[in-house]
Amino acid sequence: MKQQNNPQMGEWFARLKEIDLHDLADRLGMQRHGKQGNYFSPARKETQASLSIYPAKGTRAAGWKDHTSGDQWQHHRLGDLSA
Repeated sequence: MKQQNNPQMGEWFARLKEIDLHDLADRLGMQRHGKQGNYFSPARKETQASLSIYPAKGTRAAGWKDHTSGDQWQHHRLGDLSA
């Protein structure tokens, strides 16, 4: 199957990378342990917050990590989907 580059999809993925993940978590009503702490995972009931959200810094892309499950995601991976 031949993949085609779609400029509109590339633009859409670029716009997704601009999303502030902390703002998104707040808008989704995710609970946080303190003002600067981790978030409680929406995937399960937790007594300790296990979900980190981190901004882009240097060469590291913004993303999140669930320290209980080990799942993680970074913004730069969006480009992989549009190739």
